[in-house]
Amino acid sequence: MDYNIYYNNIMNKIIKMYLVFFMISIFFIICKIKYIYKVDKLWFLKTILMYFTCIIMIFSLFYNIKIINYYILPLLLFINILLLIPISFFNKYNLINLIPLIGIIYILVIFNIKDFIINKGILINPNKKWIYIHIIVLLLFYLMANNSILNKSSKIGLSILLFYPLLFPINEYFLHRIFSLCILCPFPWLFIN
Repeated sequence: MDYNIYYNNIMNKIIKMYLVFFMISIFFIICKIKYIYKVDKLWFLKTILMYFTCIIMIFSLFYNIKIINYYILPLLLFINILLLIPISFFNKYNLINLIPLIGIIYILVIFNIKDFIINKGILINPNKKWIYIHIIVLLLFYLMANNSILNKSSKIGLSILLFYPLLFPINEYFLHRIFSLCILCPFPWLFIN
């Protein structure tokens, strides 16, 4: 059997699995949405934006619409990263918590929308260097964040989710990243009344 056909079959099964788990996660997020809003309005906004991005990504998987693939999805990625700056400042912080913001500002400054054009969830011309820097910067952000931003289990979970998409080709990084984030997002909130 041809490798590409085999890989495409596996990817189709993974996408179907993502879609099922995504629908389940939406149910759980809706159950906790009032609590998330009360706890931190910026995390609430980031969560809503993340789910919206995933819905647009799903749309992109099935329909080839230039404005979504060339502009909307790259812009949503940019905004999702940008939101980490106000989240840091509007929670309790000290100098060590702000150091990763230098990296966040750096990856935002070098962000080139042409590197994030997507076709069926796959980056057409991935900027590998930017993706790897992005992973390192977010890892530092997660590990250096204080407990008012992320608790210990969230830090570990988010750090693992940075590396999970690397199990796949780099041009699929953001496809697997957005689905894994959305699927696992409700878990920290599920056991809170």
